[in-house]
Amino acid sequence: MDKKQKTIVALLVLAIAVMIYWEVNSPEPLDFSSDYTFTSTKALGSKAFHDAIENSTFDSIQYLNKSVYEAFMNNEINQGTLIFVNGYSDISDIGWKKLKDWVSEGNQLLISNKYFSKPITEEYKFETRTLTNPQGQNYFNAKIRGLSQQEFPTGKYITQRYFIRLDSIQADTLGLVSEMKSSKESYPNFIKINEGKGQIYLHTHPESFGNFFFLRRSHYAYVEEILEQFETHKNLYLDAYFKSGKQIATSPLQYMLKNRALKWMFYSLIVSILILLIFMAKRKQRTIPVVLPYPNKSVEFIRTISDVFQKKQTHAEFVSMKIDQLQKKWFLDYGISKNPSDEELQTIAQKKEIDINDIKNDLKQIKKISNKLEIEQRDLKKVIRIVKKYM
Repeated sequence: MDKKQKTIVALLVLAIAVMIYWEVNSPEPLDFSSDYTFTSTKALGSKAFHDAIENSTFDSIQYLNKSVYEAFMNNEINQGTLIFVNGYSDISDIGWKKLKDWVSEGNQLLISNKYFSKPITEEYKFETRTLTNPQGQNYFNAKIRGLSQQEFPTGKYITQRYFIRLDSIQADTLGLVSEMKSSKESYPNFIKINEGKGQIYLHTHPESFGNFFFLRRSHYAYVEEILEQFETHKNLYLDAYFKSGKQIATSPLQYMLKNRALKWMFYSLIVSILILLIFMAKRKQRTIPVVLPYPNKSVEFIRTISDVFQKKQTHAEFVSMKIDQLQKKWFLDYGISKNPSDEELQTIAQKKEIDINDIKNDLKQIKKISNKLEIEQRDLKKVIRIVKKYM
């Protein structure tokens, strides 16, 4: 890794560290995602409501962790009051039939949903609509009719819904919602429907049971007035099955991503691995050594061979080799045999630009030297000099 790459990596690591420090130490924003579970401390969790209801005067409080149909089939619901609080409770057709029959026996049912399941809307032929503030602010008044004239502002974070087309059913309007600055027009958001000996209560503002609103004094009173509709000397059943924030399957990764510190540790690890892959993905190769070409030692070789011949005093053999060298040269270049004729010598004379008589004299001297019984060093040098002239 060169100096430039090291600088880039250092800057990236510094930027990530600053980002993590800023994120971990910055105040966590309010989470208004739909939850409604009894253990959640989110803005729309129901832990505060759960803690308050545990200290109420109901005979017993039981939590239903299964569907309505399963709860009735297992005889887990007896006489009393059943409350559903969620953005949407997916009650099936057979479950709704069981609920209606149970209410008709003199029990009470509260469903506080933003949107109601199909069996309920088809049963009572009503619809719900979102209340739009012309000033662009989700800030509304809610109040309980007939119980008090106190108004409860629902806050700027939550939209309000209300009932329409209630003419087809005999419903008592218990709660109204209106714009904060224009209370002339009010819309029903809390109704009561008599069903046999019991009552069904429908409410469109489940956020009232959330921590953010319930912990405010005015909203605590609002929920308190809703609960005053029910008989406290009976059993209370709280739905814990239809909850938006219910953990269906928890994996280590889900747990890590829900924890703020662990989430940023995980993101940092991913970014670090990516940086490592970017800068270390190149194939590492060992240093290739410099291989120098073999030096030309032909001269040294010739000198060595010459020294060998000189030490052995084999001048006759060396002369014979030089003669063979000259003959091969003439044969390859001019096609001349070992015993050249005058015409062949004339060809050599023309090619080398040497007088033919000089050539004949050189050949005579070579022949004379080669016929000696003992060849001296000066004779060898003379042969070498003659052969070199024709090479």
